[in-house]
Amino acid sequence: MGTVINLFESVDERLTASGSSWDDLAKGQGVSRQYLTRVLREPKMPLDLVKAVCRAVGLRAEDCIQPTNLVRSLTRGPGGGGSSDADADLREAEDALDDARAQLRARDSRVAELERALVEANNKLRSADLRRPSSSPQSQQFSF
Repeated sequence: MGTVINLFESVDERLTASGSSWDDLAKGQGVSRQYLTRVLREPKMPLDLVKAVCRAVGLRAEDCIQPTNLVRSLTRGPGGGGSSDADADLREAEDALDDARAQLRARDSRVAELERALVEANNKLRSADLRRPSSSPQSQQFSF
């Protein structure tokens, strides 16, 4: 968990610059304006709400979140230097993330392949239908 830094002010500036309102933003998030403005003034809030609000106004959530002391101590160690256990955990998490990204790229590539094959099959089907003479009365065209 992290602490949100000046999110209310940043969001307010973006809303003013874009001509949008707090009501519009709250409606887009499925919450009331009162709830949204109250929560955005608090130092801690649900991460999914931070991400959604930041995305809606064009801010990067990473720029609005400061790591808590617990996260800092895990990543830096008690003396401010690197902790080997925390470094190993971080490397392991980064490796898992890289693996997940690779799997997504492979899946996306396969989806693109299937979409191309579908388009090709659809085009072949259309051209076959166009070459076939129409003999059914339903497909005859009438002019008035």
